[in-house]
Amino acid sequence: MRIKILGNGGFISSGIPYNSFLIDNTFLVEAPPDVMVSLRNHGIRFYDLRRIYLSHFHGDHFFGMPFIILNLMKQYRETCSPPHPIEIIGPHGLREALRELQQLAIAPGHPSVDCIDELFRFVEIDSTSRVKLDGTKHLIFHEMAHPTPTCGFSVVEDGGYLFTYLADTVWSDSFIPVLANKPRIVFCDLNGAPDDAIKQHMSERDIVEKAIPVTGTSTRYIGVHLSEVGERDLDFLHYSRVGEEYEIG
Repeated sequence: MRIKILGNGGFISSGIPYNSFLIDNTFLVEAPPDVMVSLRNHGIRFYDLRRIYLSHFHGDHFFGMPFIILNLMKQYRETCSPPHPIEIIGPHGLREALRELQQLAIAPGHPSVDCIDELFRFVEIDSTSRVKLDGTKHLIFHEMAHPTPTCGFSVVEDGGYLFTYLADTVWSDSFIPVLANKPRIVFCDLNGAPDDAIKQHMSERDIVEKAIPVTGTSTRYIGVHLSEVGERDLDFLHYSRVGEEYEIG
């Protein structure tokens, strides 16, 4: 399994590309407003996507979908080839949220709104869900501590945790049983700071003081959803940079 970072910025950032990454070149995780630019910059054809994951409906994770939808519709109509339905995974209300956003982005009567049902196969998830990936791999989901319903996920194979994504969240002790499985790599929201007056995101201190003691030397943490690119790396904690790739398995 290969993971490539397309963007590493959070909603509040210094202007770095918004948080998104790609698994095995066909599975897009998060669709921020600049997603089409990020895909193009890394040589990824949007119409080759087979699966999209949306952790929640905040703009920096979701507002790129109208551009993907419109371009997919245009591609299929120009080539006269039937679409392969993309599996799109997200919280309950996913289909309705996509339709509402598409109407707001273009127009209520635009053909791309009804085309959504042709382009996608919807998989609505919560923390009890399980989705099969390729081969023997599965996605299992974890509830994040965020103001709007948000799920992260782990990729598991034969009971082993290969990869965990802790999307927008503050630290929660509910993560400890997940991390106790010692995934090889954890992508973690590091958009917060220890002295934030209102806590909505994790900070480096959370990972160093609460997560690494659980996993020890078995897990490497990659900071994503950043306010700015980190200047330093710590033992077992690395601040992501656009274009980096990680091979797992």
